Amino acid sequence: MKRAGLVNGMPEAEYHSGVELSSTGARTLLDSPAKYDWQRRHPAERTATDAMDFGTVVHALVLGTGWPVTVVDADSWRTKAAQDERRAARADGGVAILAADHERAKAVAKAVHDHPTAGRLFEHGEPEVSAFWADERTGVPLRARFDYLPTTTAAGRPLAVDLKKTADASRRGFAKSVANYGYHLQADIYRRGYAATHDGAEPVFLFVAVEAEEPFQVAVYELDPEAQAIGAELVDQALERFRDCTDAGVWPGLPEDIQTLSLPRWATYLED
Repeated sequence: MKRAGLVNGMPEAEYHSGVELSSTGARTLLDSPAKYDWQRRHPAERTATDAMDFGTVVHALVLGTGWPVTVVDADSWRTKAAQDERRAARADGGVAILAADHERAKAVAKAVHDHPTAGRLFEHGEPEVSAFWADERTGVPLRARFDYLPTTTAAGRPLAVDLKKTADASRRGFAKSVANYGYHLQADIYRRGYAATHDGAEPVFLFVAVEAEEPFQVAVYELDPEAQAIGAELVDQALERFRDCTDAGVWPGLPEDIQTLSLPRWATYLED
């Protein structure tokens, strides 16, 4: 069944159950169509880590919605009782967090809400809005899940906000995260999804970056035109690759011949 339009409050598992191309899938597809095809044919259970669970709780506290949270009154996960509580929470479709980590998550969320710019972005609007649409040029089905769609605007344009927990929220540090994790590709897919489900309206897409360690620094970023253009080009490539692989029924993997490998540019600098 094809899904289309906007859906508020869709369960996370249901959102991920569709065949649509997501920003995460697009990044995998650009690296290896074979890997993307294998992953979509072998959907795995959510393999949670402590860091992932912490991020999930921060999102729930900032957005006011999300997975049910169980706070475990223990110093660590080493005891059988604590492990049993975590397993039970996950079995019920929730997430468990140690009491000390929950206090830190609340401090992270408070830093976001207290920030003079970021805090206002989450005051009025809709959290976790799922969007489904088809690309007009290639016909590829797509999906996106907005963290928050504020009712406020910027210079008359609508806003779309994505919350990112990060180790370094500085301009230089978060720019590395954008490049490493393909956030510029994500931003472009989300802009397209907003336009497709809002009569062509072009949103201002903002990242709210928050550090998970004290002093819990927060910053708000919009990608510059160059980053947006690169993201758009990557999305176009992913859409064309998805269409072509689907039409041919062939999902190629990595090249089979011997390749020449160069070091990343940052690794070529040698001090005297």
